This record gives sequence, C-alpha cells and structure tokens, in this order.
Amino acid sequence: LGLSGWVHGAFAVPTSIARMSLKITFTLFGVSVLLPWQCLLSSMEFMDLDSFPGCSWTLLLSPLFNAVSVSTQAIMLFLGEYCTAWKLACFALPPSICLVVVPLICLFPDVGEAEMRSRAALAGCAGLAFFVAGLFQSASCQLAVRLAAAQGPLPAHFSNGLAVSGVMAAIVSGVVTAVAGQRAAVVSLFALCAAVLSLSLLALMRGVRSGVFCDENESPMSGQVSPLAQA
Repeated sequence: LGLSGWVHGAFAVPTSIARMSLKITFTLFGVSVLLPWQCLLSSMEFMDLDSFPGCSWTLLLSPLFNAVSVSTQAIMLFLGEYCTAWKLACFALPPSICLVVVPLICLFPDVGEAEMRSRAALAGCAGLAFFVAGLFQSASCQLAVRLAAAQGPLPAHFSNGLAVSGVMAAIVSGVVTAVAGQRAAVVSLFALCAAVLSLSLLALMRGVRSGVFCDENESPMSGQVSPLAQA
C-alpha cells in the first residue's frame, strides 16, 4: 500500500488525511471490540438486582461471555489465516448491532418473566462475545497488522481504542446515573454501544470501498483500483 491518498469520486484525499482517517478507524475498531463488555460491566449491578432478581445474572454473565470470546479467539488463531479479514469483519458487525438490542429489550418487565428475560439476555451477550470479542477482534487485528508496515503503528491505535472504551462507559454511566437514574444510564450504555458498532461498520465499508482494506489491488465494491493500492 502506498501513500498517495484515496480517491472519492473526482476528489483525491491528501495522504495526511488518509493516514489520520486510518488511525481514527482503528481506534474506533478498538473501542467497538471492548465497549460491549464495558457496558455490561457498568450495568451488571442494576441488571442483577433490578432487571433479573434471583437469576444469578452476575454469576452467569462473566464466565459465559469470557468463555465464548476466548474460545472464539482460540479457534481464529488456527482458522484466521483462511479468512479474508475485511469479509470477516463485514460478517461480524451487522449481527452484533442487532444483538446489542436483545439485553436492552430484556430490561423491561413487560417483556416477560425475569427468568425468561435473563436467559434471552444471556443468549444475546453470548452472541456479542462471539461476533464482537471473537470474530471482529480477530479481523481487526489482522487488518491492523497487515497495514502497519505501510501505514504506521495501527495496532497501537487499536490498543488505544480498547483503553478508551472503559473511559467512555464509565463517563456515560456516571453522568447519566447522576442526571436521570440508573435505568436511564443502562439504556444509554447499550445505545452508545449500538452507535459505536454502527460507526465501525460505516468506517469498514468506507475502507473496503476505497480498496485500502482489500487484499487485491482492485476494490471489490467500486470496481476501481485505489491509489493506495496502486502505489
């Protein structure tokens, strides 16, 4: 990959802007990978005592989420080389955005009994662990490492995103709890998670369209050769 910038329509994006865009994109990817877990941690007490009383939510969530994510990452260590990174990321993000809504819906008592809502929420969280902490993390790391030689320390920006996710969740949780209460804070956390994952999907599609995330020289979405890939 060269440094001549991207082309969008008839306008060339300068190299400096293209570099900065990639840094922001991989920081966003890092935030997206860890933010669902950070949101679950911040809302765990409320969901255990208020939303799912007597369902052992805290005891079940942590081992389930971590077991699924670690198992998926372990499998991807062997299968990741056979997957195209940007295609894997495109496969993982859309269901992740939908799965964020599952525990959010299960917060409301009108949906059903606490036990049923708890199981549905746990299933949604397990799906998040599989798609986000497992598949999307694997794809993002592959992309960051592959592009690092030409575009700079993108893995470092990805790691920065992982760190930022905890700060974002803590700030949103603290501020909204103080202003509107704990239930509103939990809803805001899941809404933030869905928004960040949606932004990551848009950034991913932008990179694919430009060709910068593609393995070959030809962009699969636009059918045009990206200047970044040509140089």
